[in-house]
Amino acid sequence: MDSVQIITLIILLYFHSSMTSPLLELPLYLLLGVISGMVAAMFGSFMQISQRLFSKKLVGREWVKPLLGSGITALVGSYVPQILFFG
Repeated sequence: MDSVQIITLIILLYFHSSMTSPLLELPLYLLLGVISGMVAAMFGSFMQISQRLFSKKLVGREWVKPLLGSGITALVGSYVPQILFFG
């Protein structure tokens, strides 16, 4: 079993018992907050890296930047097709 399956199993077992008290949900909200904070920190660092990459002449000529952006969008869109349609 990989880590995603283990976490899913833990959450399913956690929710299998009836939620009689809102305090039982508190650890899940804390976990959600920690995961959201880590995703926000990763997003900020990726934004800084991309700004540094595109602000300098590291990419090359000006026509390469849109080509690189559309290529990355196509690559991500092949795995997550929902990003290619209306938001």
